[in-house]
Amino acid sequence: MRRNFKFYYSLVFGLLVSVSVSNASEGGEDSDMSLKVLLNTDTFFGFNPAFYGTKKVSEKTDFTFYGIFWSAGTGGPGTQGWGNWTEFGLGAGFDLGHGLYFNPALGLLSGNLLSAGGQPKLGEGFVPNFTLTYNTKGWEGEVYAGYYRGLQRTAGLTNNYLHYWVNYGRKFSDFFSSGLHFEHLRFLGGSNRASGSAYDYYRTLGPYIQFASVKRGSFVRFMGGHDFRSDGQRVKSGYGIDSFWKMTVGFNF
Repeated sequence: MRRNFKFYYSLVFGLLVSVSVSNASEGGEDSDMSLKVLLNTDTFFGFNPAFYGTKKVSEKTDFTFYGIFWSAGTGGPGTQGWGNWTEFGLGAGFDLGHGLYFNPALGLLSGNLLSAGGQPKLGEGFVPNFTLTYNTKGWEGEVYAGYYRGLQRTAGLTNNYLHYWVNYGRKFSDFFSSGLHFEHLRFLGGSNRASGSAYDYYRTLGPYIQFASVKRGSFVRFMGGHDFRSDGQRVKSGYGIDSFWKMTVGFNF
């Protein structure tokens, strides 16, 4: 039954790719693709570059796609070497007006983190997610949430996670902005996990600063904050670092 489910999921994901690309192609030459490349590093995931692409479908709607190279990861004992963990996803972007842009998406995971170790697996899990951004002349903000659900099992086990963040800041000029960033990563348990096995890997709040070039579409952002978990959560997770930092360099093409 589970094998059939994985087959149907792969089939649906493949059909979604075909239909989405076909619809996006109907936009013609005037709806050029845009691509944003981010070079990220943070305390838990280590170096995790990503790309985000859009292609106009209509005046207010985009076809979107993205990829994250989670690579080996750095968080916690026993988690080094996640099977070249890779996330690839498709979605749709909606211009809601008043500086708001909403992008729901569905990602496919490959590696061995969600499948609880063992050999890396293609399509080991999926992640429904969304991003809501706010961008005006004087203010900026972003909300992201993703639910990482394991599909394939090693020794009957899977791992599930919830990852989300919220940030909001003031643009003091075209070059400089600053604000606050909150981020939370939680292990939710998984298949054949004991009741009460969930715990936090980090829950952090701190300031960020950003330097941007509007003309070139590039920026640099640094965030640092304290990890507000309890001592019990640090012991349970096996991940004891009590601070968090993240740096991103972004390029738009």
